[in-house]
Order: sequence, then C-alpha cells, then structure tokens
Amino acid sequence: RNVHICGDLEYLPNALRLFDWNEYPSSSLPFTFCPHKIFALKMPQSNISLDKLLTSLQSKTLKYMDFRSCEYITKLPDLSVSAPNLKELVLSDCNNLVDVHQSVGRLDKLVYLEMGETSISVLPPSFGNLTRLKTILFGSFDHLLHLPSSIYELHNLSDLGLYGTVIFPKDFRFRYIFPSLIKLTLSFFEIRSEVDFILTSCCTRTLKYLCIYNSNVVTLPEKNVDFTRLHSLHIEGCKLLQRTPRFPKSITKRRHTNGVRLYDLKCDHLWFYGEPHSENSDT
Repeated sequence: RNVHICGDLEYLPNALRLFDWNEYPSSSLPFTFCPHKIFALKMPQSNISLDKLLTSLQSKTLKYMDFRSCEYITKLPDLSVSAPNLKELVLSDCNNLVDVHQSVGRLDKLVYLEMGETSISVLPPSFGNLTRLKTILFGSFDHLLHLPSSIYELHNLSDLGLYGTVIFPKDFRFRYIFPSLIKLTLSFFEIRSEVDFILTSCCTRTLKYLCIYNSNVVTLPEKNVDFTRLHSLHIEGCKLLQRTPRFPKSITKRRHTNGVRLYDLKCDHLWFYGEPHSENSDT
C-alpha cells in the first residue's frame, strides 16, 4: 500500500497471499510472477489491463478481486481458468467496461458481484448459472442495462442493488422473482414502469430492507404484495411520491410526514427525506 514507483514493477514473490495496491501504475504484473498462494487482488484506481493480468495469473486459491475505478478495463475476460474459485468480484466505477465474456457463468463459486457505474448494456445468458450469488450491485446512471431471462435463476440472491435504469425481461414463469431477497435498493430509476415491475414482482414476502433513492416512484404497490417482514423502509429524493398504499385493515394509518400518507408497515425503522409531492393530505 501507498507505494509509488517509477517504471514497471520487476519482481513479486510467488508465495504472496495478498496484493493490495491502490493506483498500481503498470498495466500488468511482473511476467515472472506465478503465485500459488494468492488469496486476494485489490487494485482499485489502477492502470491494470485484465487481459495482460490473466496471461500470467492462474490460481485456484484466488478468492477476491477488487478492480474498482480502473479506467483501462474495457471488458471482463474469461476468469474461469485464472480464478476458478473466485468468490467476490468488484468492478464498480470502471466506466469504460462495456463487455462481459460469456464464460462468466462458469464462476460457480461467486457470491458477491459489484458492477455499478460501468458502460455494460447487456449481460450474457450464462449469467444465470451464477446460482450461488447472494449480492449483486449493478447498473449505470448513463446507460441502460438489459438483463437476460436467466437472471431469474438466481434463487439464492438476498441483496440486490440497482442503479440508473435496469431493464428486466418480462417473460418469467415464477409468481415472484428472487424468492430469497432480503434487501432491495433502487437508485436513480427514471422509467416508472420498471420501478413498478420490480416492486411488484420481487418476492416481498422475504423482503426486510427496502431503499429507494431519487427514483420516479409515485406509490408503493398495493396489490399482490406482502410487506409483513419489512424492517426498514428508506425513501429519499423521490419527489413524485404521493403516498404509501392502503394496506390491510388490520394495519392502521399512523401519520403524515412531508405530505406523504403513511400507513403502519410495522417497520423497526422508517426514513423519509426530501419533499414528495402531494395534492391532498388529511390528518
């Protein structure tokens, strides 16, 4: 950490277990570096090129990769040979990342994937093979991300964070998608129909944490939803929001906050920020 060198790095010990170097200056690691115990590669804000990196890197012990904010990463190549046991992959803020290799589905040990603020517009169908995934954070404020139908095979997904606008396929055979979902975060969603689809189709029966930021949401869905396990509702900057829905009669109206009609969700925590729009409000 906090090392600055002039020129390329010439040597690294092959017994190295952790490589943690912010702003690593070269596009590759030393060609003599053949790690056999490497556990984690953390190289945010670096000049690294994944194609060059993977030519010398093949490790069954590698579990964690962090390449956030690496502007020279333009595609995610085949990692299934170089890091077949990878558990966590972070590529957030790699603004020039546009392509994901179809072999991504072979990373069957992957449980955490972070790809927010990239330029990816489509994911390969093999993405649905990542059935151990528990956490996904992806999307972009500048690009639409179209998801494959295979996304609905991720039955173990418990934490889903979506940024910008993500387009979900509408051809699914399940009553609810993501049956293990516990936390859902939506940020800067502009297409209202996509917001409605996600809130209606995700398995609300398991949902404990719902966070919606700066999105075009007018109301939470009223039909075919069950928020009985919801612990925390956090809504911020949603200026079109008018009210929460009318829940079953056993759940009574509690109060007004910033002009929004709130009903008792039996939440442990409830936050509202901003100035949502409301034409009428009654006490």
